[in-house]
Amino acid sequence: MVGNMENETEQIAQYYDHYKDTFEQQKTYIAKRDHMTLFLLLLAIMLIGLVVAPSHFGEKLNIIIGAQVKDLHFDLHFINTGCPVPFIYDFCNAKNNIS
Repeated sequence: MVGNMENETEQIAQYYDHYKDTFEQQKTYIAKRDHMTLFLLLLAIMLIGLVVAPSHFGEKLNIIIGAQVKDLHFDLHFINTGCPVPFIYDFCNAKNNIS
């Protein structure tokens, strides 16, 4: 009976070590996934803001940047030229206006 009890204790210790490491890996993975999801969500919101109302988005961005760094004006006109989303949006609007 004593030998059986020691064997069960060793098995429980092995299970504990195995699942402890597994849960730590899952917690790390979930934390990384959550950070990436938030980053992608913020990026999508910024792109939607650039497509829907670029001037309004630029004004709000200048307010945020101006609160952090004085005498800095951020012009989104040059950034929009490098972003394909506004070009696609403008192309779709032009195509709808022609029809």
